[in-house]
Amino acid sequence: MRLLAKLVMLAFLAAPASGAVVRSVDVVSGWDKPPYVIAQGDTGFEIELVKSVLQNAGYEPNMMYVPMGRSVRLVKERDVDVALSVSRRNDIPEAWFSDVYVVYQNVVVTLKNRNLSIERVEDLKNHTVVAFQTASEALGPQFSQAVAKHKGYLEMADQHRQVSMLLLGSVDAIVLDRNIFEAIRSKHPKGQDVEVTVHELFDVSPYHAVIPNKQLRDKFNLELAKFRESGDYQALANEFSLINLLDSYIQYPFLTHLEHTSDY
Repeated sequence: MRLLAKLVMLAFLAAPASGAVVRSVDVVSGWDKPPYVIAQGDTGFEIELVKSVLQNAGYEPNMMYVPMGRSVRLVKERDVDVALSVSRRNDIPEAWFSDVYVVYQNVVVTLKNRNLSIERVEDLKNHTVVAFQTASEALGPQFSQAVAKHKGYLEMADQHRQVSMLLLGSVDAIVLDRNIFEAIRSKHPKGQDVEVTVHELFDVSPYHAVIPNKQLRDKFNLELAKFRESGDYQALANEFSLINLLDSYIQYPFLTHLEHTSDY
């Protein structure tokens, strides 16, 4: 009995101050997409955000990294507790979606010296295009129709390769989040430091965590709101040189995007 009492006391002392028992949860994310996800090192804006939110809720996340399309399948089959970076366009029960925790701005990027005129998604039919994996699902029906029978269109999970293909002139255009492009481009050799044009054709893309368990989902949403309100969300965005679109999205959800092109 004394041993049992001692073990109970040790467990009590090891528990969080809130008194909640820490439980491990399996969290699946897509492969590398810096600055959001950096699999090597278990870091990145989204990873650090979700770790903090879950730990504040009394859970210990066990991170897993898979190709983007596989995340949805794993969570639908209940093989994981949480799937990250999922849009509402996926065929998932509505109740499973968390509140929006990150907002992307997907863009089309071309080489400036090619002087390509891309003012609408239909213009992509005339060019070779490499997009992020699942782009045809994530970017809406208009984009999906534009690329459906386009023989020069390809999707890939490796976004480092995607950016290299553009900078080396292997393709006319790439489709990806602007922050991801900047983060990957900054790591490329100076010989590939060419001027590009960014075409802002798409609405901003709000992303959710998919969490089938209601109790876990409710705690996640509560701690996420606290994280934002405390200023920790913005501080983390600053740490990863990330443009924080979430606050603007929450305040002005009807302002979905700006239609213009820019060179840099």
